[in-house]
Amino acid sequence: MENVLFLMNLDSQVKKAQELSQDTSELLFIAGIMLFAGLLGATVSYVFENKNDKLNRIILFRYIIISLGATTLVPLFLKIGDSQLIKNIALKSSQCWIADIFALFGFCMVAAIYAKRFIDSVADKVLRQVEESKKEIKKTNKKLETETEKIKNRIKAQSSDVNA
Repeated sequence: MENVLFLMNLDSQVKKAQELSQDTSELLFIAGIMLFAGLLGATVSYVFENKNDKLNRIILFRYIIISLGATTLVPLFLKIGDSQLIKNIALKSSQCWIADIFALFGFCMVAAIYAKRFIDSVADKVLRQVEESKKEIKKTNKKLETETEKIKNRIKAQSSDVNA
């Protein structure tokens, strides 16, 4: 009996390990797409903006860092827009899975080529959402305070009626 329980537990652990391995490989696949697009986009951006034929490795390295930073913001950008693109790729749930991969690559390329503007744009959107959330929280708190006062007044009125 102990052997059966041991084997059932072992089988369960193997399934969990396989699921984790699958999740890790999908994450690495998506990260690879983003990395490649970031490097390619940085190179394209460097070539666009540096018309001279001399290679300046320090400047190219700066382009690469900024572009990779921008591509890491693509999932946040997509999340802000309620996109299911990353999820569809990870779960292979879309009928157009290959098209989704190319769409992600395209988003990452645009982010990498226009890295500075993209980073500013995403930062602005995030900050706007934070401000909107703060306003909503304040509005909800005011409603809560108003309702709390109403309830307190009702309780006072009811206790006055009971005491009278």
